[in-house]
Amino acid sequence: MSSHPAIKASEITEGDSPSAPGAVRVLTGTDDSTYRERLVGLDDAHRALTYEILDSPLPVSGYRSTMRVWPIADTQGAFLTWHATFDAADGHTPQQAVTAVTEEAYAPAIAALHQTLS
Repeated sequence: MSSHPAIKASEITEGDSPSAPGAVRVLTGTDDSTYRERLVGLDDAHRALTYEILDSPLPVSGYRSTMRVWPIADTQGAFLTWHATFDAADGHTPQQAVTAVTEEAYAPAIAALHQTLS
C-alpha cells in the first residue's frame, strides 16, 4: 500500500526485489489511473533513491527524480530533498507540467509523509 493519498495500490511487475534497481511498479490511483515507475538507483549509505516514470497521466515526459533524506543532528530530525527533471508532454505547457508535478504529486505526498511521521 502507498502512503500517497492519491494512490490506492502498488504492485511490482518487473524485477526480483522491489528495492533492486530495475524493478518496475505499477501504481493505481484512487481514480483508477495507472502509473508505471522504474527504480533507477537505491543508495542506503546516502539515504537516496532515484526513479523514473515510464507511463502516467501526468503531462510530463522524461521524468527522473531523486529523493534524499538528510539527517539533522541538532534536532534528531530529517530534511527531505526531492529533485526532478522532466519535460512537458506533447500538447502541454511547461507550466502545466510543473503544476501537475508539484501540486498533484509532491504536495500531497509530502503532506502525507509529514502526517505519518508526526
